[in-house]
Amino acid sequence: MLYKGFTSAFLRRNFAEVLTANDAVKVLNLGVNLLDQKAGNDRLCDRIIELLLSLIDSHGDKLVWEEECYASLKRAKDYIQSMTEMTSAFTKLLSKSKARSRLPELEAPAQSDFVVEKVKFCKKIII
Repeated sequence: MLYKGFTSAFLRRNFAEVLTANDAVKVLNLGVNLLDQKAGNDRLCDRIIELLLSLIDSHGDKLVWEEECYASLKRAKDYIQSMTEMTSAFTKLLSKSKARSRLPELEAPAQSDFVVEKVKFCKKIII
């Protein structure tokens, strides 16, 4: 199903008509597990995320209000959020590495809210 050419509107409509909230939770858990197992396959992960987004769009209100469904929804959100944060951190490291390899004299400072530098002042006598 992940490699078929379904549109998100088609999936949302059919998910809403066919799946119960419990079925949606099962598919949601299966999708998160597949994301974890197939993390190296970008195309497959993109399709899984599209499928999960369509599922959440079609059953979002049911998943939020039912206690057992909410836990699965939160698990999916937390997993996707952590993957996004790791991807962002990796991208920052990669861009820093490229900048340092292109300009070796450029020493990028550590990411911090402040920088400690030693500054010399020349003395001037004012009369």
